[in-house]
Amino acid sequence: AGNGGEAIHVLTSPGKPDPSCILVDFLMPQVDGAELLRILGSYARLQVFPVIVLSAQPPQPLPWIGRPLAWFVKPIDWPTLLQSIAGVLVRTP
Repeated sequence: AGNGGEAIHVLTSPGKPDPSCILVDFLMPQVDGAELLRILGSYARLQVFPVIVLSAQPPQPLPWIGRPLAWFVKPIDWPTLLQSIAGVLVRTP
C-alpha cells in the first residue's frame, strides 16, 4: 500500500489474502503507522500477524499490538531488515 489509508483498506477488505507480515513505516501519509496499528489491532484476525516497524523514532510501546517483532530506526540497515522479513516468511505456513 502507498499510505496508511490504503493499507487499512487492503488489510481489512473481505476476500483479500492474509499477510505473512505487516511492515509499517511510522511516517506514512493519511494515517500514520501508530494509528494504522491501533486500527488493525481492533481486527482479531490481524492481531496474530508479526509486525516490523520502520521509524525515525526510537522504539516505543505499542500496547494495542503487543510487541513488534522488530523495530528498525532510520536509516535502515537493509540486510538486517531483509533477514528479519525472511525469518518471518520461513516461520509462516
